[in-house]
Amino acid sequence: MANASIWIVCGLGFGDEGKGTISEFLASYSGAEGVVRYNGGPQAAHHVVREDGTVHCFSQFGSGSFLKRVRSHLAHTVLVKPTNLLVERDALIEKGVDDLGKRFSLDPNANVVTPWHAMLGRMEEVSRGADAHGSVGMGVGKAAKERSVLGEKALSISDLTSPSSLRDKLVAHWDRTISEAELLLSRSPSHSELNSLFHSYGERASLETMYEEYQKLGEILSPHFSSDTSFGELISSKHLILEGAQGVLLDYVFGFFPHVTKTDTTFASAEPFIRASGLKDAQIARVGVLRAYATRHGAGPFVSEERSLESVFHEPHNGAHRWQGRFRVGHFDLVASRYAVAASGKPDILAFTHLDTVGRQPSLKVVETYSYKGKAPPDELECYFEMKSNRELSSIRLREDSDQKHQSRLTELLRECVPGRVKNFEGWGAFHPTQAVELPLALSRFLEFLESENGLGLPVSVLSFGPTSQDKMVRSSLLPA
Repeated sequence: MANASIWIVCGLGFGDEGKGTISEFLASYSGAEGVVRYNGGPQAAHHVVREDGTVHCFSQFGSGSFLKRVRSHLAHTVLVKPTNLLVERDALIEKGVDDLGKRFSLDPNANVVTPWHAMLGRMEEVSRGADAHGSVGMGVGKAAKERSVLGEKALSISDLTSPSSLRDKLVAHWDRTISEAELLLSRSPSHSELNSLFHSYGERASLETMYEEYQKLGEILSPHFSSDTSFGELISSKHLILEGAQGVLLDYVFGFFPHVTKTDTTFASAEPFIRASGLKDAQIARVGVLRAYATRHGAGPFVSEERSLESVFHEPHNGAHRWQGRFRVGHFDLVASRYAVAASGKPDILAFTHLDTVGRQPSLKVVETYSYKGKAPPDELECYFEMKSNRELSSIRLREDSDQKHQSRLTELLRECVPGRVKNFEGWGAFHPTQAVELPLALSRFLEFLESENGLGLPVSVLSFGPTSQDKMVRSSLLPA
């Protein structure tokens, strides 16, 4: 693949970093001819705003789909909700992407997210009561777990075109789901919401209804079937964007359990597609995306949270959600961001979004250390953190062989932390890359700190000062040195 490059986009927060807008910008700027979704599923919500004001929330299509030359592909590692996929297709066509059918493909080995996955996932979340983990409520976690347990026996997109295989797998999936749902009901037989979820899904998504619907969906989708290998041959010698879902701090292994997704959200999750596509010899750049302030949607530890910022930082695309919970805001968290950089597999470059939002403030804060307020002894804390003193924590230790027990205890300890040392920076006011050549001095100082060894130690190559591609600028090379 001579002279071609691949940019792998990965969020370094709890999601909502701006992966969609960065993916579209990179596709536009680089001349890429493909955007591949390589992990996650339909729970991803990547908002792209066009210069003419058009807005789309990309869920399963690649965020470069408004660009006429760009193909959108779903890798075999992605979880697909076929009904939602067609709804999104129609929405994009209504917004002027009338040739989308010619530029879209999906690997038929991708697994299916069914309404029964959603039902069971929601029932489990309701049954946890005040100890809810946080969920998008689409069933992606249940589908991911089923895929990991069953392998090829899990329902895949290709099964939608094989009536016998479809029926066999649907029956087995139905039996497993009903058994688990009835077990939840037996523990709380009078729980009204559990009963309501069980009966409403049972009425809307019966076995025969789903069998017939999936056969029709298979007929519609089959012309778009393309293995990752075939897509790689088609896109060979062309630039490519691999668009990740969610964020590293939600990763199933390295996230703060139990408030995690059930999938791999690190750069490593792009490797199966790269191998299958035959593009392993391309020049690869790993792009880590961060906001200039911290956010978290829903439950879980969030040390730098500052509720007063919710009224300051306007959030047009995120809000309270029945399953995810409240959209939370905080100061930029250097401790969590360093951990995400390490856990992700380490980016080559960084992209920072929402620089316009924080720049308009008189000042901004960076949480450099945590202060531990709990009762754990120093020797235990040292297993989880690097420490400046008995109670001041400078970084979270990355444990490569981590397990749920370790991550659960880490979560408990993080709940007992508050911001420690805080570094203040001046705001830089209104700035737009089309209106000035040089960056404001205050912004340059902020970026120099982020790039230093006291910060994240990586080049901040892409800056975003607004939602459209025209609001972006490239500050340094987009390829690794």
